[in-house]
Amino acid sequence: MSVEKAESAAVRVIWRGPVFHYDLRWYGSDDFIVPVWWIGLTHRETEEMAHTDVFHPSAVAGDVFHWLLNLVGPDVAGRLHSLIEAELSLQAAAAQGLQNGRRDGRRRRRRTSGRTGARSGR
Repeated sequence: MSVEKAESAAVRVIWRGPVFHYDLRWYGSDDFIVPVWWIGLTHRETEEMAHTDVFHPSAVAGDVFHWLLNLVGPDVAGRLHSLIEAELSLQAAAAQGLQNGRRDGRRRRRRTSGRTGARSGR
């Protein structure tokens, strides 16, 4: 398994618990042949890596939560899952905003060029 930089993760959430810091990442894009969730648990005080794990998701809804539940328990799994949902919502909103911005830009250009053409035709 290759080690990817945190910046190449499509989704990254971090939660700092009382004992561990939890770093959860989704590596999944056209660049990745096998999409994977990765989690690293670091001791809060020593900053030493305590545990890492990977998860290859299937099509079953809730798989990530159940993987986290078995790995870190219900409280941390719930927090991380909520952070994932919030991050995915932000990404979807940003993508929608970009899409709407492109559409608005095209409309403005068409209207502007249409008005110019109408004025020059008079």
